[in-house]
Amino acid sequence: MARQPSISRLIELFPDDQETLIAAGDRIARLSRACGCAEGGIAVLVATGLVAVYWLWPGCCASNAPRVSPLWAVPFVLVAAGVGKLAGIAVAKLRLRLIYRRLSTKYQRLERHVHMHEVGRSGGHRV
Repeated sequence: MARQPSISRLIELFPDDQETLIAAGDRIARLSRACGCAEGGIAVLVATGLVAVYWLWPGCCASNAPRVSPLWAVPFVLVAAGVGKLAGIAVAKLRLRLIYRRLSTKYQRLERHVHMHEVGRSGGHRV
């Protein structure tokens, strides 16, 4: 696998795109630290709300259906937290992959062009 250039190396090679590259570096740093806690918290709030609606509003479900034990609320909320956390991590990894792909497709082609000029091959012709 080819070694990917760092953001600082890309800034050296493409100083005109410095703001864009710094913003991409900030997004990469933020997404690399993503733990899914915010998404897990949202899932806990939604699951707790569903449990509260289930128990406080008896008409929301079929009236002749047997009610589930209140002890099932705890594992339901815990599973929701875990699923939310995993979903948050998965979304962050997907966004990271998209950022890397966008940067590599844009700058890998340009970086090769720059390296050819750095070694003195004008016009890209082989000597």
